Amino acid sequence: MTGERAAETLVTGAWLGLAQVALAFSVMASAGAAAILFFVLSAFWIAGSTSGVLGARGPRITTGVLVTALVLVALGRWMLAAMPLSGAALAVGLVAAFVTGAYAGAFLRDRSRAWGEVRALLFHENTGFVAGYALGAGLLLSNALALDIALLVAGLAVLAWRCASMASRR
Repeated sequence: MTGERAAETLVTGAWLGLAQVALAFSVMASAGAAAILFFVLSAFWIAGSTSGVLGARGPRITTGVLVTALVLVALGRWMLAAMPLSGAALAVGLVAAFVTGAYAGAFLRDRSRAWGEVRALLFHENTGFVAGYALGAGLLLSNALALDIALLVAGLAVLAWRCASMASRR
């Protein structure tokens, strides 16, 4: 159980890192690559994380936040390709950052009960996040399509783990 819990947390962190890189690229590219947009995106992410910790209660709501984040991240990436330099793509990217951050907060709150030792949970999630961020940056520099594929695969893995976890609670 502990190994599976650690693997889920690492993969979740990796997906969050990949998502942040992909969203940062989308937001900056959709509005002309202004560096301030990275900080705006980070503010939306942190506000979302706070709302996820404080607001999303229960496994079904948390799973709904995850599904919404997956859809919004995919929509934001698609909008970048379809409508570069678009205010609509910028808006979707920022909302996606808020909702993805909300999932991060809700995940940490939800899983902290199972872990008991919050430091270990944060260590595994942050290790996954840094690995996902580094992988995302590398993929973005070499092949943005590979970033999208990695983001999709990791996101579906997180969703599968979440659904399996909900099924085992019944």
